[in-house]
Amino acid sequence: MMDPLEHLQMLKDSAAGIAPRKGDLKRIRALRFTEPGFDRDKWREMCDMGWLGLRIPEDDGGSGLGAREFCGLAEELGAGLVPEPLIPAAMAAQLLPPDHLAPVLAGERIVLPAWQEKPNTSIWSATRCCATAGSAAARCSSRWPPAPMPTW
Repeated sequence: MMDPLEHLQMLKDSAAGIAPRKGDLKRIRALRFTEPGFDRDKWREMCDMGWLGLRIPEDDGGSGLGAREFCGLAEELGAGLVPEPLIPAAMAAQLLPPDHLAPVLAGERIVLPAWQEKPNTSIWSATRCCATAGSAAARCSSRWPPAPMPTW
């Protein structure tokens, strides 16, 4: 079994290959006010490296590593000013049922928590989401005051 500190150093080294410590300011500025605000190819590369599944159990397709490794990786990516949404996506992935994880961990589908009314704002509002049975997508909307959820 590999030493936990060795896992941590390997993750930090792999992050340095994608995100230099001072950041790629030209790339970051180019993405800043675009939709979705990050590079999907870079996102897939991060997913191919298994970063999204670090905290997901091995039986469910992840790496089964701990918070130390994930925090070390997040620290390196933060130092590189990476705009890709690894932290919220990893949090959301931990809440998904195992049979929904494969396309998410592969970077084919992005699942993120909804928390903003409008892009590039810090307006918080209540969000409600509805999904149709058999649908691969959910539709979210937000209103203040929060609208009651429909009863099924």
